[in-house]
Amino acid sequence: MTGNKYLQILELQPGVSKKEIKTAYRRLSKKYHPDVSKDANAKEKFISINEAYKFLMEVGAHPKQQTSSTTAYDYDPYGQDYEAWRIRARAYAKKRAFEAERERSLLIKKILVYFGYLAVVIGLFDVLLVVDYMLPHQTRSDEIVSMEGAFKIYDRRYDRQSFTYKYIDLKLKTNHIRLTTEAAPYLKVFDQVTITSTGIFNKPVSLEINTENTSQTFKQAYGIYRGFGFLIPIVLISFLFYSFIVKSQENKFSLAVVLFMLFVIQLYVFISV
Repeated sequence: MTGNKYLQILELQPGVSKKEIKTAYRRLSKKYHPDVSKDANAKEKFISINEAYKFLMEVGAHPKQQTSSTTAYDYDPYGQDYEAWRIRARAYAKKRAFEAERERSLLIKKILVYFGYLAVVIGLFDVLLVVDYMLPHQTRSDEIVSMEGAFKIYDRRYDRQSFTYKYIDLKLKTNHIRLTTEAAPYLKVFDQVTITSTGIFNKPVSLEINTENTSQTFKQAYGIYRGFGFLIPIVLISFLFYSFIVKSQENKFSLAVVLFMLFVIQLYVFISV
């Protein structure tokens, strides 16, 4: 025989030790495991790797003799013994692949059970956001306590060392709001202002600044309702699909990942702005 396909599958040379076989098996089975590999033929390769490992560990990888043109192993590739080994090794490999898929399926099922509770929280949170925004807004007088720039950006109009602020964070006595720098000329510390915010979560919507000659109103630069408000319908639609429409475990898991990521973004914006 001119070669050993099992050694080729494990990327090994003739005469390797069992330790080297085990090392190669661990490396390749991890690489082509159906749970982690993106290879389209990962399952088939995983089965082949397990088959090769089973055969080489039981039959052996050492040649009886080796010349420049041939390598003879301790089995007859056309004999009944070899065929029996091959069948057993293939069965073992398929069993391992089945067990790996089963473990993955059980893990996903367990994750989805726990995520179901979180999904309810996400759905209720976004329903509350809708209700909060739809309810009449509250308007009250307030006072600017402090203000500072937010998010430095490079100003191309000057030189490489020049930066400017994109937003201004205003801390009020009862709230805080982020405005664009267009509001800067009208702002002074201790100014009396009128802030409009939502009824439930008290999220700022706009700020009215009264000057000597005029009154200027500036909207919140961005927040859970402005700039990121588009996430609310997306999250609610995803929640409905996850809860009532999608049935496949694989699809539910993918949708759960998307829903969780969107919720993390929402929560960050809700808390920080």
